[in-house]
Amino acid sequence: MTVRRFASAVLVAAGLSCASAPPRPSPVSASAGPLRDKAVHALVHGRAADARRFATEAIAAQGGGADGQAHLVLAVLDWGDCSADAAAADLAAVSGVIPEDFPLADQVAAVRDGLRRFGRIELAPAPAGPARAPVRVRIDPTTPPLDPETRRCVEALRARLDAPLGLPASFLVPAGEYSVNGGRPFTVEPGGGVKVAADGRSPR
Repeated sequence: MTVRRFASAVLVAAGLSCASAPPRPSPVSASAGPLRDKAVHALVHGRAADARRFATEAIAAQGGGADGQAHLVLAVLDWGDCSADAAAADLAAVSGVIPEDFPLADQVAAVRDGLRRFGRIELAPAPAGPARAPVRVRIDPTTPPLDPETRRCVEALRARLDAPLGLPASFLVPAGEYSVNGGRPFTVEPGGGVKVAADGRSPR
């Protein structure tokens, strides 16, 4: 099988801006501001469930619009849950720029650095299969991850893929060598991506 690699804007899509100045803040509703502050305070003090609830409520109070610090709280929480795609989306909502006085600046910086070690798998239907029928997908690292954190994230992804998946689909994985449904291995580079069919064998 020939696996066609493509240049992926993973880092741009993840909001990994290198700008040094803090972003111009969006107008924050009267109810969103206190909720956002509660979310930051809860996460600083290790209350993850409360932090997620307050951050989600702050974003909802904005009518679903961007509340920079609330999204940064969610980025830290999602990264801790090994949800790289969710963390990237959270950062993208605020362009990934960390305000200098943000209490969680170090944690957000760790998320941004971690995402730079990820690449993307674009999974397409097999040519012989139905175009949009859900399929079971098994992602296997062909070279076992060396560090426990990477192993944990690969296992978390595999658990999320346990149910049949609608195609096409796309997800971030730690850079490395993988196979899909027992097909030939392919390499995902940091910041790059690979397109592969769901049968793991057909060229894309």
